[in-house]
Amino acid sequence: MWNFAIADVTFAECASVPLQPQNLAANSEGYRAVLTSQIPSSDGGSTVTGYNACRGVISGGETLLASGGCANLGNVLTCTNTELAGSF
Repeated sequence: MWNFAIADVTFAECASVPLQPQNLAANSEGYRAVLTSQIPSSDGGSTVTGYNACRGVISGGETLLASGGCANLGNVLTCTNTELAGSF
C-alpha cells in the first residue's frame, strides 16, 4: 500500500518575453547610422540584459550585426554603426 502526503504548493508567475523597444529611430550621418530607442513598456517580468541589431535593404532580409558599434549590445538604448560604406 502506498501512502502519499501533499505539501503546500505555491505557484509563482513566470516571466514572459519583454516587449520590443519603443520609438525606434535611425538617422544617417554620412556613412554612419545612429539607432535610438526608448525602453519597452514591459520587461516581461525579468530584467532586459541586451538587444540584437540587424540590418538589411528589404524587410525579412536582415542579418544580425556581428561587428561594429551595434553588435553585441548590452542593455543600451543608443548605438552607432560605422560600417556602412559600400554596404548598400
